Amino acid sequence: MFNIYQSIFGLKFEKIVAPHKWIDDLQLYLVTDSATGEPLGMFYLDMFPREGKFNHFAQFVIISGKLLPNGKYQRPTVALLCNFPPASGDAPSLMTHQDVETLFHEFGHALHSIVTRAKYGRFAGTNVPGDFVEAPSQMLQNWVWDKKVLDTFAADYRDPSKNSRRHRQEAQRREAGKCRRALSPPVRVRFTRSCSARSTSRRDAIRFRGDIEPDPGKSLFAD
Repeated sequence: MFNIYQSIFGLKFEKIVAPHKWIDDLQLYLVTDSATGEPLGMFYLDMFPREGKFNHFAQFVIISGKLLPNGKYQRPTVALLCNFPPASGDAPSLMTHQDVETLFHEFGHALHSIVTRAKYGRFAGTNVPGDFVEAPSQMLQNWVWDKKVLDTFAADYRDPSKNSRRHRQEAQRREAGKCRRALSPPVRVRFTRSCSARSTSRRDAIRFRGDIEPDPGKSLFAD
């Protein structure tokens, strides 16, 4: 996953020592611009469940990005709180395709917060209208429906040669279901997504266009 996001956005993720930990297996990463080396922010990974922990999946902002009075930019720090299955016995932490999709989605929120350059913290990162909170993550999670992407990391840990066949079959079933839902009334949505790893600008890396045809009298935001 890191390789994909680093390539798309021109970033570098480097694991560093966390100065303070609220759990022993907490990880901390520094995010820099791969071209200039400029530090952009940091993210914590708290990946596994434990008693008393928030029991869903979410990104939380610890320090928000904003322009300081001295002209310097306050670099954001965020935490990704997840509840993936932990390692057990001889088996590593194993993730379903849906787990991987969730991770890509939540990490999209983390990057949304980290690469912000909003002047005011009130408008930084995910502090935007609801649709725009989710749009970047929803676009980025679609990488897990690309076989070439799955083949770079998805495998049966007991036999790495069986890379993504099972994931591909599950993805095909899910994709068929998504298509059926997209064609169901009251709303039909046509999206064109184009992602280019060759772009040198994070802002230009993703181009998105949507055409929505609402059914008269029906709310676009029902459930």
